[in-house]
Amino acid sequence: MPHRFTIRRRFIATSACALMALGILCSVAVTEADARERSRSGSYSTGGGRSGTVDTTSSKVRGEGLKRQKNISTSTGKGATVDTARSYAKGDGVSKSKDVTGNNGEAAGYDKNTTYDKNAGTYSSTVEGNNGKSVTYTGTASDGQRSGSYTTSGGHTGSYDTNVQKTETGVSKNTSVTTGSGNTYDASSNAAYDKEANTLSKSRTNFRGKTRNGSVQYNQ
Repeated sequence: MPHRFTIRRRFIATSACALMALGILCSVAVTEADARERSRSGSYSTGGGRSGTVDTTSSKVRGEGLKRQKNISTSTGKGATVDTARSYAKGDGVSKSKDVTGNNGEAAGYDKNTTYDKNAGTYSSTVEGNNGKSVTYTGTASDGQRSGSYTTSGGHTGSYDTNVQKTETGVSKNTSVTTGSGNTYDASSNAAYDKEANTLSKSRTNFRGKTRNGSVQYNQ
């Protein structure tokens, strides 16, 4: 089965990497009109019966990138901080970093860099975990469809196909990965936003066939 990142520093390998987004934050001097900051908080619940609170602060610089910090606290007193940063340069591609730190001090994270050839409709991405392992994948992208091949730092290869579609209330994603030995794994996810209830609901079935779901209701 494909490997995954966890708070214990396990690496998301092969197929899971195709599900990541990308970008690293640039630090530049900007005018107040070009920088925007937004904060929101709410409560979450999962299909497994867990609950807690979440506070998110996002800052965006026009033409440069986005930085977001999310603080999560569970009903049992545990928690984590998730820091993500994305930057992009027109015509050059996108970079992203993500770091997750639990209140016990354990941490995980990754860096991802992607370049695009818009005329050819192709792209190339490299993801490196904080354990030094990496995966590079190349492919084509068009109308929500991405497909191509991957190679890990451990020498494993394979192919993947991902389809992302907008729905009436959100986004759905389906991914299929075939390893070099011929094994195929599928994953899917759905996200929906209820504007009246100010609630975001998500569900995901991973490559092992396990489904998780939950929702966040944001304060008005």
